[in-house]
This record gives sequence, C-alpha cells and structure tokens, in this order.
Amino acid sequence: MKQILFIFFLIPASLFAVTTATVPGVSVIEANNVKESKEQKQPSSSTRLVKNAKNKGNHSLEERAYRPPVLATSAVIELFDGDKSKGFIVIDRWNAPFGKALPGGKVEYGESVEDAIRREMREELNVNLLNLRQFHVYSHPDRDPRFHCVDVLFLAEAEAFPKAGDDAARAHVVSLEELSKMKLVFDHCEMVKDYLKYRNALAKGEKWVGEQGKGNIIIPKKDKESPSPQMSATKLKTEE
Repeated sequence: MKQILFIFFLIPASLFAVTTATVPGVSVIEANNVKESKEQKQPSSSTRLVKNAKNKGNHSLEERAYRPPVLATSAVIELFDGDKSKGFIVIDRWNAPFGKALPGGKVEYGESVEDAIRREMREELNVNLLNLRQFHVYSHPDRDPRFHCVDVLFLAEAEAFPKAGDDAARAHVVSLEELSKMKLVFDHCEMVKDYLKYRNALAKGEKWVGEQGKGNIIIPKKDKESPSPQMSATKLKTEE
C-alpha cells in the first residue's frame, strides 16, 4: 500500500491536469490541435495582405500590406479672358520631385475631392476654379516615386492670372502646343495626352472613351443661346 501511494505522488501535477480537464469526449490536447489546424486553414487578413503584396512594384512589403494609398487631386486649368483662351496653367514644384507639373495637392481628412482641388488652387495659385468637372482617376502604384498615390484629375477654367504660393515655386501660362510637348513630373504627361484626345473628340462633337475606360465623358450638347467659354474654346484647332 505504501508503495502504491509513493508512485501516485510521483506523477507530475501537469499530467494529472491534462487527464482531468477535458471537454466531453475531447481532451485539452485534442482541442488545441483542432484550433491550430483551423488557424492554418484560415490565415489572418494581415497574412493575406502580405501574400498579395509580393512582387508588386518597388514599394516595401509592409507599405503595400498595411498603408492605404495617399489620395490627391490635379487639374488641367484653362485660363480665359472673357471668351478668349489665354493658355493653360502649369507650376514649378517647390518640393521634390522637382520639375514642372499640373497644379494639385493632397486631399485632407473629411474633405471631398472637389473641395480639395478648389482649396489647393486657392492656396497654390490664388485662383478660383470655374466649370469644374472630374475627368479620370490615375492610380498606378508606381506613378509617384515617393509612395502609392491615387490622383483624381479634374478639368477646370479660371479667369484670374495665377500667383504662385504654397507648394508652387512659380506659375506659368503656356499654350496648348507647349503643354503637349512639355516634360512633366509623375504621370502628368499621360494626363495631358488623355486631355488632348478628349479635347479633339469634343471639338468634333464625339464621345471619347479612351484606353482602358479612361475619360468616359458624355459630350454635352451645345447651348446656342449661352455658350460657355469651354464650348467656345472647342472651336479652336488643337495640336498634338
């Protein structure tokens, strides 16, 4: 009897807990194995994001998986003096990447893209935008060398001559031909090319859908009684 009691006390308490703490028909060890197998079959959302982020451009895996893209706006702005077109506004960037660009800026939290481009143009160029309309969204992950930036491009008109401020070192008004040949940062050259194609289609009274769904804009009918400056501008011949 003493030998039996001695052997009983030598049994580790942990083993005793394992054999007694059970669910009906399932031991603790079996339950843990089932839980681990479920976790292996159903990876977490963060794991899926990391897997989907592999081999997609030059941005780091962590940036791709956990950082949302930056939202920005840009605008092709045609300057008018009455019904006469004076040219298009471009800027010299104050910050890197340096060079000429279409004016624009980032969208602030709690702000619509329309409000953002109007605010940016007041701060950057001291101009109020007229006849504002959304043109296309440019979202390639590597279109901006700094980070993934989604850019909403607008078309607009202005009457006041721009004065550089905020992120613009200088502001210029250039002709349509100059704009078409100008070297611009980011993918702004692509934006200008798309705008020229749209403008040429508009002058012919056609609908331009463009490549990959770009610029899916329905051409409005001309109002003979009160033509807008944009309608007057379409009568001009454009050059590419």
